[in-house]
Amino acid sequence: MPSSVGLALSLLLAVFCAFYLQQPATPAVAEAVVEPQERFTASMARTLAASVAKEVTNLRAAVTPPAAGLAQNPDDLLGELGAIYPRWRGMALVEGAGERIIAARGEPVPLDELDRTSSHTATVRPLSLAGHGVLLVATIPLGADHEGRHLVACIDLSSSEIPLDERLGQSVLLVTATGAAVDTYGPAPETGDQALSPLIRAAAAEAAAGRTGSEVGSPYADGAAHGATVVPVVAYAPLAVTEMSGTLGLSVVSVSRASIDREESQWYPLVPSGALIVVAVLGFVLVRAALVKPVRRLRADTIAVASGVLDRTIRTSRVVEVRRIAAAIEHCRARLRGEAARPNRRSALGLSIRHAVILSTVALFAWSALLATTVGLSLPAVPEAAVRQRAVEVSWIADSVRRSLDEGMSDLKVLGRFSARNQEPELRTSMERLAGREIRYRSVYLVDQEGRFIVHFGRQPLRAEERLPVDEEGLRQANTSGRLPVIFAYRSLADGQRAVVAEFDVEHISGLLRQSAGRTRIVDSGLRTIADTQGYLAFQELSDDSLRRSVGEARTRISGASVMDSSAGPSVVASVAIGGSSAATALGWVVVAEQPVAELNLPENELRRRALVVALLGAVIALLHCVWQELMFVRPLRRTAAAGERLVDGDIKSVIYPVRQDHVGTITSCLEICRQALADGTHRLGDVRRPRGKPAEIRPRRSAAGSPKHALIRRES
Repeated sequence: MPSSVGLALSLLLAVFCAFYLQQPATPAVAEAVVEPQERFTASMARTLAASVAKEVTNLRAAVTPPAAGLAQNPDDLLGELGAIYPRWRGMALVEGAGERIIAARGEPVPLDELDRTSSHTATVRPLSLAGHGVLLVATIPLGADHEGRHLVACIDLSSSEIPLDERLGQSVLLVTATGAAVDTYGPAPETGDQALSPLIRAAAAEAAAGRTGSEVGSPYADGAAHGATVVPVVAYAPLAVTEMSGTLGLSVVSVSRASIDREESQWYPLVPSGALIVVAVLGFVLVRAALVKPVRRLRADTIAVASGVLDRTIRTSRVVEVRRIAAAIEHCRARLRGEAARPNRRSALGLSIRHAVILSTVALFAWSALLATTVGLSLPAVPEAAVRQRAVEVSWIADSVRRSLDEGMSDLKVLGRFSARNQEPELRTSMERLAGREIRYRSVYLVDQEGRFIVHFGRQPLRAEERLPVDEEGLRQANTSGRLPVIFAYRSLADGQRAVVAEFDVEHISGLLRQSAGRTRIVDSGLRTIADTQGYLAFQELSDDSLRRSVGEARTRISGASVMDSSAGPSVVASVAIGGSSAATALGWVVVAEQPVAELNLPENELRRRALVVALLGAVIALLHCVWQELMFVRPLRRTAAAGERLVDGDIKSVIYPVRQDHVGTITSCLEICRQALADGTHRLGDVRRPRGKPAEIRPRRSAAGSPKHALIRRES
């Protein structure tokens, strides 16, 4: 029976709900806290590695013919290189296997740390200095014209603008494969810290194998936080420079402490499960009382009349459809006995089978809707650690954009030296190499005083041919409308008649924003969109009031993140102004990121999604139950009731066909037998043929005394 199947499915769903909605017994750090730290650490490792590779590549390109064009005197050569690349702390020209120093500039270079495994490829080696951090020693061969000579230079492996949140206890470590820290940013973990030391060693081993991820420790009470329960989180990423020979053998490890204040009851899933059991049982009882029991009783009465037992009064029912059919059978019984038929007082009062089915279905739908609205649509509270990690992540992205813009200015400064030495071929060769090597540029070109193009490399420039600003160098946003934003860096050449211009690729800037989850945008001083991680129209104005307010706050402070009501719903919104250099600050750009709370990887959001799954299953079961009952019982029974009323009204010619061979089909067949008896006589009772199918056989059921009780109709097979 559909009611029994529906009850079984509902009980199975209740058991599934109790287990599926269960939360972990041990509180854990939400993934929404861990994931931003993982992305931040991986991005920092990529940035540091790319910075090392770029510095070494630039230095190698500067001393490699034919683009070199440097002074031939060793001391002048090092002086010029030091002026162009000020980050290098010390340089030396060495010659021969004994590394005889020909010239030196800046701090002494540690020649004992040179990589002697390759004499024709640029190499880089890390050197840990006590109290100083990590010093990278690069060895670059000068080329065929200076066979046997090498440029040795040292540079700090550091990033002074790492954004850290002291309230999270954040720190960033550069560690070896054994977990030994060689440099630290932020508060250094204590050497004997039993909670952090094993995690850092495990993270260093994983990063040394080339993997990126995180390690989460065990909760413990933090005395500095008034006994709050905190969990150490360690994220790691390898520091790999693949562009040259040599390996750094270092990894970036970030450490933070996240507090746990979520205490979910383990008995919570039993509440919706128990409610579902109550709803299922009540619905089953209702359907049995309104459908199964009355139909079975009516079936027994109609079989008796069709078998020729006419002295038995047909029992009535409060169910409308059953009462209508019972009245028709009673009318036939009275007519066949030769009695005056009672007036057929048709009344729609009472409980309809359809109403009972709908009521039980609505109850299950209501349970599903209540579960979906109370659990499936409720938004959780965002942990403070997740909000703070989001602010750190967006600050790092803003700094990545700033570094990319500043590196563009540095590249133009390098190109400017060729003009100062009147080396036009070398200038154009270096411009072509720069446009092909650096993906941050759309095009690199020379312009005259009027801004007209002289020569360009890369794609066709987007900037209009117009005069450049009067400043010697700078960063500019050329337009506030159009198909694409035009952002360019420029630098006047020494001849005063020309300038070198580099247009930035907006897609590359958007790629820097994609290091973060959610939607991240860059807006200018007019709140117009410059870059976006999702589809957008260039210069589309930021219309959301929450985002506009966040951008305004970012212009007056360093950074910040908070939970706001945006157009996408409650979201974690973080805004950071791009600054740090006068050129980047002049653009007036702000990075604004939003991530809906519903998309955060929180246990409550996982519970919401699971609750929606359970609610959907409940709705599917309710729908199947309703459709099954409607097609199998409600409609055939109502159709039989209508046929019976036509028979009472005097229509004894229309054949009454059963829909299927079940309880309702038996009732319909018996009503057809009564119709035949009214049309042909009582001899048709107990010895009739059905409208369709094989003949029916009457088998009398005898009592213990051997007298017929009544006949049962059975279809022959």
